[in-house]
Amino acid sequence: MFLKKLILAAGLAVALAAPAAAQVIGGSVNMTVDRDDDLSIFAGEVDVRGRIGGELRAIGGDMNVDADIGGDANIVGGDVHVSGTVGGDLSVAGGELDITAVVSGDADLAGGVVHLNSPVSGRVSAAGGLVELDTGFSGGNGIDLAAERMIIRGTVSGNADLTGDDVTIEGTINGDVETYADYVRIAPGASITGVLRHRGPNEPDVGAGATIGGGVEYTNAIYIDDIDFDGLDLDLDFVPAAPVIGAFFVGFYFLLFMLASALMPKGVTRLVGEFRSRPVVAPLIGFVTWAFWPIIFAVGTVLLSITIVGILLIPFWLLAVALVLSLSYPFGAAAIGDLVFNRKGAGLGLGMRLLTTLGVLVLAAALWIQPALGVIGWCVLTWIGLGAWLFALGKREPIVTQPAA
Repeated sequence: MFLKKLILAAGLAVALAAPAAAQVIGGSVNMTVDRDDDLSIFAGEVDVRGRIGGELRAIGGDMNVDADIGGDANIVGGDVHVSGTVGGDLSVAGGELDITAVVSGDADLAGGVVHLNSPVSGRVSAAGGLVELDTGFSGGNGIDLAAERMIIRGTVSGNADLTGDDVTIEGTINGDVETYADYVRIAPGASITGVLRHRGPNEPDVGAGATIGGGVEYTNAIYIDDIDFDGLDLDLDFVPAAPVIGAFFVGFYFLLFMLASALMPKGVTRLVGEFRSRPVVAPLIGFVTWAFWPIIFAVGTVLLSITIVGILLIPFWLLAVALVLSLSYPFGAAAIGDLVFNRKGAGLGLGMRLLTTLGVLVLAAALWIQPALGVIGWCVLTWIGLGAWLFALGKREPIVTQPAA
């Protein structure tokens, strides 16, 4: 469920392929809705108002959502404003987030600036450059924040786990607080009913009039941003020739594709078929998902680090991210090879598919003679492969039933 939620929040690829949900695609979407089922939107700018009885899945540039949403809301954009109500969980990733919606479930937020100023019944997990839980915020099940700078002005019921350069608490936290930070400030008038456990190079600054019911436990520790790497000097005297490097990467990606073709031959066939049927939309979806991949990676790492079991899964999450991005490139080459050499769409055998994919990989490697062309080729093949792969997720071959004798 966790990986599925991230995929939905990142690109809506699965949602856009589902016939049961309404799909809205366009450059600019400005609409008032009143519907009982799900809604999926992919557009440059989005302005949605009204009522959505099911789930909302939206991706675009600037996003303004002012609606009563019955289910979950998964939103990715540049500047994102969400108001109204969310009956399920809220997942938002973007550049600047302004959340004033009342959320009945959990809230997972990631962005350069995250501003939350509304009640959240569940747990809040947020990551960003600046995370601000304003005076209108109330959390019903604790918070987990990771940011360069964070300010908590609202009220939290439950424990708080805070990681960042600069942590400021001005509101009320009804529970224990654990901080790993450079600087921690408890403002005058702030209240913590439990214990404040702080790890970092500086003792917490507790203002006059602040109350900490369980007292302060301080552990002197190096904060990660304080580690100085300026003295590290890596001198690599041997640099292989460009053809050797090119041959290595062609072989590496071709080997990955051979393994994928052996393990999931029908999946590769579905993938190239999805690109053939969506030669424009598939790379567009791949581009958007690829562009937001750092945010997806950061959100996934932060959410996994919340629990002990999740921490143990972080290496597998890193491996999954690397595998998806690495396989997308040869999958894109396979899709192009199938389009060029299988014009009738009758299907290629395994041997021919391997041969055409290898040919496209070699041609793409040759483009690196001009670095700009090489970068463009790498990006295009990756976007094609990632988009077609997302469209192919969850699809199965049709079941053929034999007529009764």
